[in-house]
Amino acid sequence: MFREMLDKRLEAVYAVAVMDGMNRYILDDTFVFRLSDGRMYQLLVSQVDKTLREMRDEADVVLWGEYEPELQIVLEAIEVDSVPPGGGLFIGEIREYWANDGKHEFLMGVVLADPGSRNELHILTGGTEAEIVTPDLFMAVIQETGFPCRVARSVHPPSTEG
Repeated sequence: MFREMLDKRLEAVYAVAVMDGMNRYILDDTFVFRLSDGRMYQLLVSQVDKTLREMRDEADVVLWGEYEPELQIVLEAIEVDSVPPGGGLFIGEIREYWANDGKHEFLMGVVLADPGSRNELHILTGGTEAEIVTPDLFMAVIQETGFPCRVARSVHPPSTEG
């Protein structure tokens, strides 16, 4: 799912907020990722679907559910230790953790990693929320699911093995 981000540099992570007058609500089911080549991707999480979609521009944000058309959508930068300002995170490895199997399989979480620096961004996606967490919490949640889990791994350079 995240393979399009492999071998790219992640420069920033954004939360999506909606503004209703003076009220601001951070949505817990989505993040936006900006790469060094200018491309942006939005992660959307729901109970039945996990989607990573390329965005045309910052205004191309999609929301699950129904929202009033007059709401303003705002991207707010998130400080993430593994994505240092000015340097970003080179995505040289992606590990997607898939729980269950067959038609009931779902994405529990993903790790975007720079094997050279050992920086890793851990994102849980198992329920209805997307959450950036510590490595310890990530593994604890994965291990406590009770579902069989497989790891789909993509690395830089992409493997040519069948």
